[in-house]
Amino acid sequence: MLAKKELTWISSFYMLFFMAGGVVSQYLPIFYSYRNYDYSKIGIILSIGSIFSVLFQPIAATISDKVDKKIKVFRILIICTFLAASFLFFLSQNYYYLLIIAGIFYGFSGCLQPLNDSIVIEMCTRKNYKYQTIRLLGSLGFAIMSAITGVIASYNIVYIFPMYIGILIIALFISYHVPTVEKIKSEKVKSKFIELVHDKKFVFLLFYAFILSITNAFFNSFQGIYSRENGISMGLLGICSMIGSISQFPAMAFFSKAYKKFGQKKLMTTAGVVFGLRWLCYATILNSTSVLILWAIHGLTYILLFLCLVEYSRKNIPAQLSTRALVLINLILFGISGIIGSSLGGYFSNYLGIKNIFYVCSVICFLAVMFFNYYYKTYFTHKKD
Repeated sequence: MLAKKELTWISSFYMLFFMAGGVVSQYLPIFYSYRNYDYSKIGIILSIGSIFSVLFQPIAATISDKVDKKIKVFRILIICTFLAASFLFFLSQNYYYLLIIAGIFYGFSGCLQPLNDSIVIEMCTRKNYKYQTIRLLGSLGFAIMSAITGVIASYNIVYIFPMYIGILIIALFISYHVPTVEKIKSEKVKSKFIELVHDKKFVFLLFYAFILSITNAFFNSFQGIYSRENGISMGLLGICSMIGSISQFPAMAFFSKAYKKFGQKKLMTTAGVVFGLRWLCYATILNSTSVLILWAIHGLTYILLFLCLVEYSRKNIPAQLSTRALVLINLILFGISGIIGSSLGGYFSNYLGIKNIFYVCSVICFLAVMFFNYYYKTYFTHKKD
């Protein structure tokens, strides 16, 4: 009974942060466009946010790996994110103030998910819970909230702020019911972030994910604006985001079996190919019907990369570097790639148009897949996943 209660609390806590992501992920760029900022300025806002996220995450990870209870660090981050989100709305009409507060907001909020993952994965490891099940609930929360936000934001885009802040407040209260995982005392071994790059295969996998994630960062930054320009309503965007989240359920539910059957290489290759096809379709056939199909294949892209990287780190990265490994994965999938995808994507979209940048992203993905398969076959085929 106690175990079931603990699992309920930790699942609810985890789910809330995905719900919060569903409120702001694709709607904040639309909010910036409603403030009459062009593609280039929006790209700079998002890239500044990614820079702050890159700077904040390693610090938060290092501190959380050293403290006895990571949840204490997490509560501080929730409060800081809540305050930054409040200022983000009130200062959004002044572009230079917005750059500063957006950087701070993305810096703190960017630390939440990797630390959330770290807490839950540790809990699952110690108490034999299934991480994929909890992760699935997170995606369910994101899906539901994306659809709800699409409907509400169609009335007024500013409503995303009280929704987001309200979820954070609930999460803060629930954090006091989340079972704590005490730090395991071990021999004094000083582990540094740089030790993660000593694993050449891990670095190679991260580099491949990094290239694909640059294109995904451009998509995350501008797909909402581009879709609106192509006649897709805010409500339909919310439904699309919900479909995208639900499409990840099979990937998470059957990942362990698929990983054993097909292996790391085939799964990560699949992600790259689907990325390329998706961006090509966004450039050529985007409309109110095709957009639903394009979001339905979302579950074969980012989540496959993420789960493959997490699985590799779980099996091959030392326990004392666990949080930092997850942070590095998040920095690659969202942080550093976000800086490049948002800033360069926004800059070139001003001159070439978003449509043409999707063509470029498609070519980049297909080239990355060719490089990945050649290099993997040449250097890593003799090694186990």
